Amino acid sequence: MLYMEGLFVESVDDGRKFLEVAKEASQKMPIVAIKIGRSAAGVRAAVSHTASLAGSESVFDAAFKQCGVIRVDNSSELLDVAEAFCKCALPQGNRIAILTDGGGHGVMAADKAERVGLQVPVLSESTQAKLRRVLKPHCPIKNPVDLAGTPEADLWVFDKCAKILLEDPDIDGVVIVGLYGGYAALSENFAALELEVAKSLAGSVAASAKPVTMHSIYQPVKPDCLKLLSDQNVPYIRQLKLPY
Repeated sequence: MLYMEGLFVESVDDGRKFLEVAKEASQKMPIVAIKIGRSAAGVRAAVSHTASLAGSESVFDAAFKQCGVIRVDNSSELLDVAEAFCKCALPQGNRIAILTDGGGHGVMAADKAERVGLQVPVLSESTQAKLRRVLKPHCPIKNPVDLAGTPEADLWVFDKCAKILLEDPDIDGVVIVGLYGGYAALSENFAALELEVAKSLAGSVAASAKPVTMHSIYQPVKPDCLKLLSDQNVPYIRQLKLPY
C-alpha cells in the first residue's frame, strides 16, 4: 500500500519553509493539496478566518508545481486521488492509454489528460495490430481506443484490450472511461458477464505493474462489478478526471 499526505491550505506564513519541507516530503510520498480562496469572496473569507493573507493563486500554483504537490479543487477530488494512490501502482512515466466505450468520453479524457500534463500518445503499430485483431474495423484504435459498440456483442473486449494496452512498453498507465457497470441493465446475462469480466480485468491489472483507473457514469448505482474492481485495487470514479 502506498501512503500519501493530504493538505487543506488556507494560507502560508513562511513560503520558503513550506517549499523546503514540501519538496523534501514529496520525494518520499505523494502530497495532494486543496488550496482555498481562489475567488475574491473566498479570499475575504480566508482572511477573516485565518487573520492572514490567502496569497496569489498564480504564486501557489507555481509553488505547488515546484515542490511536487498535486493540487485538487475540492474534497471529493482529494478522496478520489487518495484512493488511487493507495490502490494503484505509481506510473513510471506520464504516457497513458485511454480505453472507452463512448467516443465523447474518450475525447474528454484525452483533453483533461493533456491539460494536467499527461501524454496520450499514438499507439505503436504493433499494439494497433493486436487491437485490430480483437476489435471491429470501424473502431478507432490510435489512442483513445474506442470500443464503439463492440461490448454489446462481446463484453470481453474490455479485458482483452486492457491486457494489450498494459503490455505496451510505451504506455505507463490505462484509464477506462464510459459505461462499464451499466451493461447489466441490458439483461440478467449481462449482469453476470460484467462480473466475470471484472474478475478477469482485475487479474490483468494485478499482473501488471501499471496503474489502471476507471470512470463510469454508473458509479452512483454501485454495481457489483465496479465494487469488485475497487476491492481489487482498480478505483472507479464518476466525474471524468484522472486521479493520479
